Amino acid sequence: GGSTLASFLRATGVRVIELDYPIDGAARLRKLLTNIKTIRKIARLCRQYQVDIIHVHFKFICMVSLLGGLLGGVKMRLHTRHYADPGFNLWQYQLSVSMINALSQKIIAPAEEVKRYMVTKERVAEDKVEVIYHGFDLDKFSEVTPQRVTAMGQKHQISSKGPVIGVMSRFHWIKGIQFIIPAFKQLLERYPDAQLVLASAWGGDFDQIT
Repeated sequence: GGSTLASFLRATGVRVIELDYPIDGAARLRKLLTNIKTIRKIARLCRQYQVDIIHVHFKFICMVSLLGGLLGGVKMRLHTRHYADPGFNLWQYQLSVSMINALSQKIIAPAEEVKRYMVTKERVAEDKVEVIYHGFDLDKFSEVTPQRVTAMGQKHQISSKGPVIGVMSRFHWIKGIQFIIPAFKQLLERYPDAQLVLASAWGGDFDQIT
């Protein structure tokens, strides 16, 4: 496989099995056929390796993986829910989220607000959702020396003339990236030397934004 994560894990001696998943924009029939094949592969691998726990992220991958885990006899299936209100109320989305919540025995939320939303809006049992905060080293943010700031700017060719706006996000509309660039354009009118840094800049909407 060609994923960065798979290459990293293999380099550390971890065995990796990569499965196909249709990319954004793939035809519906292709997505459906690929998903069915992937579900069957996951179920077969779970039985073959007697998998005890399956833990997944992202909506459609959750659907495929949790269903494959159920068919493969995995007794502990869980997923991490990274957001609260998605910002829209399409019935297809609500149906898929309800199915994912039902397929998981436990759900991990990185914030209390995510748990509150799932319990109050999606009627998920409160004891089913566990809040586990992201493991950030906050000291690295609160104890930043001028030397580190200068070194970071030099490394990424960031000028110190104006304010620097940093965004760590995928290029995807659900992250609000479509609002950030127009807002920065307005900021430039007041601060012409301002710079926008889009870190981890990749995602399904990359072509539209660039």
